[in-house]
Amino acid sequence: MAGRVAPKDLLVGMRHWVKFACHKGSKMVAFELLLWVGDLTWRACPAVQALIRPATFLASAVQLGYHTIAELQFVWDSVHHVVGPVAALKAALSQAGVGGGPARWHMVDGSGEPLLQPMLEPEGVRNAWLLKARRRTDLVAWQEVQEVQGGIA
Repeated sequence: MAGRVAPKDLLVGMRHWVKFACHKGSKMVAFELLLWVGDLTWRACPAVQALIRPATFLASAVQLGYHTIAELQFVWDSVHHVVGPVAALKAALSQAGVGGGPARWHMVDGSGEPLLQPMLEPEGVRNAWLLKARRRTDLVAWQEVQEVQGGIA
């Protein structure tokens, strides 16, 4: 688990090279790659991993009783905690277009159903919700790029 928040530029760059390596048949790509959707990778994507891993880590800490949701909320709201898994999750959720905190997640644009008590949900439910949120954000960004390119041509 990374102790610092991964900068968005780094994730975008890593994502670009993962897609390039997969396309060229590199043997140095993560074996978790399962599916390509358009030009998007799922599971091997560093942005997806940066989203799912801290969520899974923190949910495990809550479910095993090491921390409470109230303690996570305290760290979440603190301006002094800028490193660690809570900060990493907060940044990754923001980049994925997700708002809320440890007790509730929702799409910032208002689409879809919110996820209540995400730290208490089973891993499969939580990950499916996060992947759907990331996919929506990626597709909206892709659509904006297509509109800009279509307007130029």
